[in-house]
Amino acid sequence: MPSRILTVAGSDPSGGAGIQADIKTIMALGGYAMSAVTAVTVQDTLKIYDVIPIDSVQVAAQINCVLNDIGADVIKTGMLHSTGVVSALFDILRSLKPPIPLIVDPVILSTSGHALLCEEGVNLLIEKIFPFITLLTPNLAEAAALSGMKVVADLQQMEEAGKILLSQGLGQKNGGGAVLIKGGHLVGEDVSDMLLFYKKDRLQKYLFSSQKQNTRNTHGTGCSLASAIAVKYADLRQSVFDPNALFKAVEFAHHYVAKAIETAPNFGKGKGPLNHIL
Repeated sequence: MPSRILTVAGSDPSGGAGIQADIKTIMALGGYAMSAVTAVTVQDTLKIYDVIPIDSVQVAAQINCVLNDIGADVIKTGMLHSTGVVSALFDILRSLKPPIPLIVDPVILSTSGHALLCEEGVNLLIEKIFPFITLLTPNLAEAAALSGMKVVADLQQMEEAGKILLSQGLGQKNGGGAVLIKGGHLVGEDVSDMLLFYKKDRLQKYLFSSQKQNTRNTHGTGCSLASAIAVKYADLRQSVFDPNALFKAVEFAHHYVAKAIETAPNFGKGKGPLNHIL
């Protein structure tokens, strides 16, 4: 039976990011993809031009009807966009019995500078959603914003930000949580993602590195990475928070995305989409 993955995110009409990238990744890796749409975007490979929100009541209804019928082995979130959706997600998460692993790609700001979650929404995410998170996957800018650091630009700062994020109660409701800080924008020849979590009160730190590729085709890398992790984690996990399964899922997803970038179809005039069907 395929693992059931529910993605809660925005729609990207260009097909490179958001729920479209999530669904492609999940299905390519043998999972069964379901989706709840939080917003409809107007975007292409160049930029986001507009975001049209979906009412939080309707977002909650999408999530609940799927969970009540099909269920899910992992929930993955992307752009939540509004405080209403964050609050609605909190109400759903605290009602789940048994709990479902939650992988959160904290989409706050687009690379073209478009705000995708307001400051109040970010604060609510930390306060309400963090305790349910199995894995948080911020990029460098998101790690800085969520940790309160001025900048996260090297491996030392990535570790510092990760410790701060873990101290904010990640996963405390569901047996533990981890953070994967994505280093795609690090200066240098390598792309390095850093996974941190506590195991028996000891900080565990792992670095996943690959050679940086000279390419413009990076649209939707964060969405695709988190979705790939979700599928593999669902396949491997023995509990809601399973550090060994998480390590293996992150390792697999890092190399999957690197290959998806390498074999990208080179579509569009800006940051092109990946090749999800390897």
